Amino acid sequence: MFKNYRTSLFSVIACTPIFAGTFGDFACYNPTILQIGAFEGDLTNKFSTLFPYGTIYAFEPDLESYKILLSKTQNQKNVNAYNLAVNTSSGSCLLYGTKNEASLFKSNKGLSKEVECINLDDWCSAKQIEHIDHIYLDVNGFEYEILKTSPQTLKKTFFITLKTFSSTKCSHIAPFSKIRVMLKSHGFDMVNHVVEMIKDDGLKIKVGEAFFMKDFIFTAFYK
Repeated sequence: MFKNYRTSLFSVIACTPIFAGTFGDFACYNPTILQIGAFEGDLTNKFSTLFPYGTIYAFEPDLESYKILLSKTQNQKNVNAYNLAVNTSSGSCLLYGTKNEASLFKSNKGLSKEVECINLDDWCSAKQIEHIDHIYLDVNGFEYEILKTSPQTLKKTFFITLKTFSSTKCSHIAPFSKIRVMLKSHGFDMVNHVVEMIKDDGLKIKVGEAFFMKDFIFTAFYK
């Protein structure tokens, strides 16, 4: 599902002058970043290089991708990598598909395997994380489920970046309007949404990245 799309848009955007309304415009020098769906670590390395005094927590449930993530970040002292799925609850769950097609949504593509999983509220409590500057989600459509079941984490988060999908093929994914309403109820406003149209198996799919910031900061900058 959504093959080869993970991290691609951020990589393009970050290398162009049009980088407005994204986390880089508002970041402090030592941010705490949660990257959920780190895949093979390319974006993790970008975060690590951009914010050498920051702390990056990278989660990747697919074991093969996680091993590559570890090898790519082994010299990055500010990266903490976890072979875990971020889910609606903590314990174990089934992961469907592999590599960049891995998803917590039930799928007929690829075999399923049992993996360890955590809920963000549980993890932040256990790790005593008191403030999060940026949550970056790239989880093949499971963004809404993760955020909805992490209300305590959202209270302490400043900025969120998440992938968006729009297609009849993506009917199992929460519509973007539903995500916006949910995040608005937690004090976030959208500051940018970058979208492009791609083809997958002959179907057109609109994919993008949406950027949200706590609205009291958003008000000061934009309203």
